[in-house]
Amino acid sequence: PKPRTEVAASGMASAQGARGGWPHMVSGAVAGSAAVLFLHPFDVIKTRLQVQDGFQSRETYRGTLHAVRSIYRQEGWQAFYNGLTPAWLGSGIAR
Repeated sequence: PKPRTEVAASGMASAQGARGGWPHMVSGAVAGSAAVLFLHPFDVIKTRLQVQDGFQSRETYRGTLHAVRSIYRQEGWQAFYNGLTPAWLGSGIAR
């Protein structure tokens, strides 16, 4: 006969296998979505700073804090979440 620890361990493994990977997939999607919701404003700021090309037709940001203040004053807090939907959907699927 098998030792009790082997029987208990094999029983737990089969119970987890019956559930499948759904709990892990759901928790990964939730974690990825939460990360995007929290970090997306930083991506918006980073992208705006990177896209500056030196033309005077647009405002040139002098730094990160200046970019944050300018975006907030001119466009409101919603501007920090521009483009959120594609990033959010992609993160939920990818995680």
